[in-house]
Amino acid sequence: MQNLQHLRWEEDDVNERLRTIMQRAYREVRDKAEDKDLPLRPAAYELGIERVVEAATIRGYVHMDD
Repeated sequence: MQNLQHLRWEEDDVNERLRTIMQRAYREVRDKAEDKDLPLRPAAYELGIERVVEAATIRGYVHMDD
């Protein structure tokens, strides 16, 4: 993003943005693990697959019938 916008971020800014992203990712995986009574790794894998399917559906690569 920095490069596309021709911006230079300070190291502290980069670290804070990364911290925010990583904390959100952990919470989402933890919530999935708790909801499905799964260890974190399978919960992360399932979440990743769901995101790929969602993106492919939005782009029209696949059609999910309910």
